[in-house]
Amino acid sequence: MNDNSKKTDISSTQSASKNEKKAKPKGKNNIKNKIKPPSLFLYIIGALFVVPYLRLKYRISIDKRAIRGMRGPALVLAPHVSNFDHLLTAMALMPHRVTYVVSEHFVTSPKLRPILRRLNVITKKMFYPDAQTVFNIIRAAKSGRIIVLFPEGRLTWYARSLRVTDGTAELARKLGIDIYIVTSDGAGLTFPKWAKSKRRGKIHIRTEKLMTGEEARSLSADELHKRIAAAIRHDDEAAMAGVRYRCRDTTLGLDGILYKCPACEREFTLETSGGHIRCSSCGLDAILDEYYRLSGAPFDTISDWYEWQRDKIDLDTSLECDARVGCVNSEGNMDKNAGVAKVKLDRHALYFDGCVFGENIAFSIPTEKLTAFPVTVGEEFDFYYNGRLFYIYPTPDGRAAIKWVSFLDRVTDETKGKL
Repeated sequence: MNDNSKKTDISSTQSASKNEKKAKPKGKNNIKNKIKPPSLFLYIIGALFVVPYLRLKYRISIDKRAIRGMRGPALVLAPHVSNFDHLLTAMALMPHRVTYVVSEHFVTSPKLRPILRRLNVITKKMFYPDAQTVFNIIRAAKSGRIIVLFPEGRLTWYARSLRVTDGTAELARKLGIDIYIVTSDGAGLTFPKWAKSKRRGKIHIRTEKLMTGEEARSLSADELHKRIAAAIRHDDEAAMAGVRYRCRDTTLGLDGILYKCPACEREFTLETSGGHIRCSSCGLDAILDEYYRLSGAPFDTISDWYEWQRDKIDLDTSLECDARVGCVNSEGNMDKNAGVAKVKLDRHALYFDGCVFGENIAFSIPTEKLTAFPVTVGEEFDFYYNGRLFYIYPTPDGRAAIKWVSFLDRVTDETKGKL
């Protein structure tokens, strides 16, 4: 109830009593609006069993010097180089129980949803305006929480950093709290997004205090964006050069991100297994060793190969495909067979014409609003339209998903510059 909604007489005992009654709901609302920390039980289980296992198996070392004395509220930013980044940052920040901002698509899994609820995560629609997420992050800061955010908005698939999402700097300025950086060198090589298996090598987690809240508020949004982009810029292959990452097959799954042969420039002719990358068209045979170094190809690293093929994309052409469509059903779960569609992408827009859950749907989205596609390597790319999440599985070859991702990244780079 608003205190101004009624006239009050401070000399009246009855009026004072009314004011006391009005104060109680306000206190309850303050408690209700707080973001609670993650489940203590889950953190204890993690600290006793998961953390020791990961540290021993994957040779994880942590330098916590920069976060000594850290207290909430605070904002922690991290490069997103592996599917294990949430666990790795949690290890670095223990004993603090932190609040993660995670992609909303995780809660469409009935297996993950109850765990995420106990962790009290804040969900975010990736590359889509989401005022509720901003509101919840502000609530978390006011609740004294340490908030962990991956400012690229998606997991890189080739161990180099991606663009910092729009609005990150504005949010950091608005929060006005201390900003820290946690970087997991080697995580992208230990748990490559494209690989069919994990590798054993070395992970070194390092921490940095980027700036105080006062400094964040004093900078312009553009200046702060540049500071954040520079701080999270990362190249795992360079950071861990000379470290061996042991595995049974160094290349299995790599054709999910490498689709163009550097010799004949044919596309989707590469086959990867047994440590080799072979082209079925021209006979190219390259080898990837356990130090992530290439031989038999005109590139030293996977990242160099990927960026070469990305730069080869002709933005004056368009991409088109038939696709299977995934969408969230009435129970809140992702249905990977929700429908079918014809999809097209050019430098101006994405075009969708299909049938989802028996409903004919057609729309277009300007590329300037899309900005980027998250990707499941070798399977799909996804986006939001009118708040609804769509998974696009190109047929007949899901490996084509990475080319759609690369195309849109090139368009965005051209529009906004490469920072």
